[in-house]
Amino acid sequence: EHRQLRNSPCQIEIVEQCGKRSFLKYTEDISKNHPGGLKGRKITPKVVLHHQNLDNPQRCFVRLFKMYRQMCPADAPPDAFYLQPSKKPSSSCWYTKSPLGHSSLSTTVARLCKSAGIDGFKTNHSLRATATSRLYQSGVDEQLVMERTGHRSIEGVRSYKRTSDSQREALSDILNGPKRPKSATNSSPPATSVFSSTQQSQQLNLSSATFQNCTVNFFSCLPTRDSD
Repeated sequence: EHRQLRNSPCQIEIVEQCGKRSFLKYTEDISKNHPGGLKGRKITPKVVLHHQNLDNPQRCFVRLFKMYRQMCPADAPPDAFYLQPSKKPSSSCWYTKSPLGHSSLSTTVARLCKSAGIDGFKTNHSLRATATSRLYQSGVDEQLVMERTGHRSIEGVRSYKRTSDSQREALSDILNGPKRPKSATNSSPPATSVFSSTQQSQQLNLSSATFQNCTVNFFSCLPTRDSD
C-alpha cells in the first residue's frame, strides 16, 4: 500500500472539526486487497481514522503528517508520496523532488529497527503484525481490529495474535486460585482452644498450616496422670 500512496490527490487527509480532535483519514483505492477491476467492484474500500495524540504531541501522527507535507517541495511529483531526503535541507524544505526508491522503502522498518538496537528479522509488514498484537493484548474487539488493519476475515486477524508475558502470568494467577489478603495473618482472631486449662499447660504445638485464609493448628498433648 505504501508504494501506491500518492502526493496528489493523496489518499491521506487531515480532518479538522470544531470542538473535536483532528484525525487522519486514509481511504483505500488501489492495494493488494483491493486491486480494482471487475473482481474488486463489490469490495468496500478500507477507511482508517487515526485521531491526534493530545497527551503526547511529540508522538502525534497528525502533527508529524502535517510537518512532513510542509517540508516537501511545492513542485513534488503527484504520483509519489515518499520523497528522498535532501542532502542540504533548509528551514522550509527537507526533501527533494525525487521519489524514494522501492528498495529503500521496503527496507525502512528493518533499517530503523537496527538503528534502535531492536533484534530480530523485521520488515515493513512487522508494523501491521505488531499493531494487531498490541490491540489484541489490550482487549480491543476483533471487529475494531479489522477496521484498523483492513483484514476482511476474523481468521486473518487471529493469525496475527500474539500472547504477552503479562497475559501468561495472569493466566497462571487464575489457576493458582484466589490470593491471600496481606492483612489476613495479622488481623486473624486468635484460635479458640478446645482443650481444658490443664491440657493447655501440657500441650505441645507441633505445626500450623494455612488454607483458604484459614489457619489450622496441630497439637500433640502429653499424657496426664490420673489423680489419686
